[in-house]
Amino acid sequence: GVQEPLVVNWSDAGDYNNWTVSSQTQAGGYHLPTGSRIVGGIAGPNFRILWTDVDVWAMDYVEPPLVFGFNSLGSACGLIGQHAAVVLNSTVYWMSNDKFCLLNGESVQTIPCSVWDFVFQDLDLTQTNKIYAGSNSLFGEVAFYFPSLSGGTGEVDSYVKFNVHLGVFDFGRLARSAWVDQS
Repeated sequence: GVQEPLVVNWSDAGDYNNWTVSSQTQAGGYHLPTGSRIVGGIAGPNFRILWTDVDVWAMDYVEPPLVFGFNSLGSACGLIGQHAAVVLNSTVYWMSNDKFCLLNGESVQTIPCSVWDFVFQDLDLTQTNKIYAGSNSLFGEVAFYFPSLSGGTGEVDSYVKFNVHLGVFDFGRLARSAWVDQS
């Protein structure tokens, strides 16, 4: 069938093969009312976080019959690519279409970016699905790796990094295809 790009569905509790919505199951679904598609999601410190291309939402377990509740956390702060979000020290950081954002508790904030031109003027917008975020918990940093227009290959060749303790950005050219924080 045709998949609805703004619908979140979940299966019955304890039976991941049962998607039948009835009074006998906890299976269900919810249609996010804004945006044109769901871009990504992540497990946040207190609830699940979902992004459309324009907004960010909280998905929280509320028990049957509703099972999950959905609350808008912010608008004009959608996720630019499926893997462009990361959690560091209970704060969620992500790259939006034209800015960087954080969610600390239940408040979305824009992170002032001193290197905005390096990132958003040179970002290859045809390859946003390749952008990904990584955390470096040892140094209190979150990094966003992205393909640049100046690189011209369509592959990740640049980064911008934010130090959460100092509140400063740095940037550079660096080809990366994976990142794992210390465990």
